[in-house]
Amino acid sequence: MIIPSSSEILIQGISPSTLALAVALSTNGAKVLIVDERIDLGIESIQFVLDDYCLSFLKNFGFSFSAEETANKTIETENFINQSLKLLAENLCSVIWEAKIEKQSDQSFFFIQKEKKNPHETQYFFDSSNFENQTEIESFRNALILAWRLIGIYANQTLKVDILNSYPQESELFKVQNISLNSNKKRNFILKWLDKMTIKTQDFNLQDSKISLHLSQYRNLQAGELLPNLNFFDEKKKEQSNLYAWCSYKYFSVIIFGSLIPTNLFTIAKWVKLHYPVQLFYLPFSENNEAVFDALKIRKGEKKTFVVRPDKFIGLLHDGIEIDIIDNYLKNFIFMKEKDEKII
Repeated sequence: MIIPSSSEILIQGISPSTLALAVALSTNGAKVLIVDERIDLGIESIQFVLDDYCLSFLKNFGFSFSAEETANKTIETENFINQSLKLLAENLCSVIWEAKIEKQSDQSFFFIQKEKKNPHETQYFFDSSNFENQTEIESFRNALILAWRLIGIYANQTLKVDILNSYPQESELFKVQNISLNSNKKRNFILKWLDKMTIKTQDFNLQDSKISLHLSQYRNLQAGELLPNLNFFDEKKKEQSNLYAWCSYKYFSVIIFGSLIPTNLFTIAKWVKLHYPVQLFYLPFSENNEAVFDALKIRKGEKKTFVVRPDKFIGLLHDGIEIDIIDNYLKNFIFMKEKDEKII
């Protein structure tokens, strides 16, 4: 295989988690090259354990799992690798085997393959050693919170590179919260008693992240927690839906809860459309959706603004609807560039 002379994102080292990272990136438009010095990927374990959160994203990226895998949260490693390589091929993502990487600078490298040395330029380099000593759940979650940042910077060009500064802190938060699954003894115990020991999605949160902004008097749900996937009735389409149907891995979603007069809604929608590449959704209070408002502790007549990250964590939670607060969060916390703004 001819080694390309450049890439947007270069990943060194192939493992289930780096394959998931590459699939997430390439599925959403990023140009990725993944390299390993081995001739093929040796399978260290027959199965690995994930949770519903990771599985839901992987399914959206094109993976399919058997009913048994989904129920038990145990993924067949060989099948996962084969699916990954197939999806990467469909996404035109090159996988280079038997090649070593020699780093010259942050963006300049040499590929060494069969005694040939080829120069390579990349915009972002990721080493699989960053996922070492992590459980599968931890490394897959880290892949998910990293991928949307890279997609925003290099594929969509909606985010500034500064957003990467918050990634190490969030990765550390996952590490602290993660239930250790390192030893084979613990792994076998969990596989045996998985129905009793399943790791709950809500065990993980990013409340202490530097890009989580909680501006609400209520603490039943906080910025940094996962958006609950509540069912609601779409009054416009006259059909049942859920909040996750409004979320996209490529974009941030601004969700407004509470009733607005049409002119105010139009003003907000126009401002959002003119300034930021985000999705805007509006759920007014109604008898059909009273349960949703009760669950979110929003009383009749009150309003709330949620800014939901691509990974479905709540970035901003605000009691009210204020353009200045949304603007400040997107610009100064997320480092989102305004439309027509050049990334420096």
